[in-house]
Amino acid sequence: MERKRLYLTVTPELHAELESMAKAGGYRSACALVSGVLRVVTSIRRRHAGSLTPPADISPEIEELFREYGDTEAGRRAAVMERKEAYGKRRGI
Repeated sequence: MERKRLYLTVTPELHAELESMAKAGGYRSACALVSGVLRVVTSIRRRHAGSLTPPADISPEIEELFREYGDTEAGRRAAVMERKEAYGKRRGI
């Protein structure tokens, strides 16, 4: 079987977490765990290829909220909360 290499850069914290998960799951290394996860993700993608759609572009709405609330930390939090509420209403959550 021909193989290709992927080079990933992760934080030391994420690497430690992946190593811990790999050991708990019986994998040889974090790389083996990540490879297995990628196989699962691509399998799901193939099964649902026709039903997956890219997310809608909501950047104009976000920019409008920042204009309304200002570019401050409190304004950002308010804008994020408003977007979450609007998203939940659209999804019936």
